[in-house]
Amino acid sequence: MPGIVVVKIGGEILQDDRQRSGLGPNLRDLRKAGREVVVVHGGGPQSSELQDRLGIPLKQVASRRIVDGATLDAAKQAVAGQLNVDIVALLARAGVPALGVAGASAGLVRARKQAPLIVAGAGDKPIDFGLVGEVEGVASGLVAGLLALGPVPVIAALGADEQGQVYDVGADAVAAALAAALSAEALVLISAGGGIRREVEHADTRIASMTEAEARQAVASSAVTGVMIPRIDEGLRAVAAGVRSVLLADVAEPGALCQALAQPGAVGTWIVPDPPAAAAGEE
Repeated sequence: MPGIVVVKIGGEILQDDRQRSGLGPNLRDLRKAGREVVVVHGGGPQSSELQDRLGIPLKQVASRRIVDGATLDAAKQAVAGQLNVDIVALLARAGVPALGVAGASAGLVRARKQAPLIVAGAGDKPIDFGLVGEVEGVASGLVAGLLALGPVPVIAALGADEQGQVYDVGADAVAAALAAALSAEALVLISAGGGIRREVEHADTRIASMTEAEARQAVASSAVTGVMIPRIDEGLRAVAAGVRSVLLADVAEPGALCQALAQPGAVGTWIVPDPPAAAAGEE
């Protein structure tokens, strides 16, 4: 039986005309195939652009954003505001009814302040990244209720704690937590270029499927390099969070996601948990 598919979209994907034009039709096709769809999105590039227009300095350490009050306000406006509305409108044009909501609403994404981190390339002292949050939990029942009403929930990656403090939370972490809590059929990480390739510029070097161990080995042995490494890392974090299967794929082509789910290996790259030790021993 078709199940729930959680789709994570990064802000950079929404700046790509081919990905933007293919997103709505691909999600429409998933729904026609009987699947329920949940969208989670970030919006780092859009937040940075708004900060620049407003004259808010961008503070980073080792390419990680430090989020102060003004930076968080920009994220609220760009991510939970314009970008969330734009995605809802984009889906509507494709015939997909969607409901935009911020993760900070009604305890949808419960977050706590991220503890200071020691970051490679930034010395040996922990760095406080400000109002950056970690996911403590998600209200999967609320999301299931929204799905029962019919529209696709489009969730902006913000979270809040019990005191109402809002945090900037990574869309990958929110999507993984939701996919695990909803026992989703798959978590789809939209990635321009369509999955993991041994050679970035050559589509015929695409890797169809990887276990956790194979993915780590591919990075350690330099079988994959460059922009492929953060894609693998994102997939591994999702599997570690309890997601049953993770698909990295793009949506530039019509029907890509339906094909990927119906014919595993045909499109993109799947990252799946390692088989249990007992099952491996039986084989």
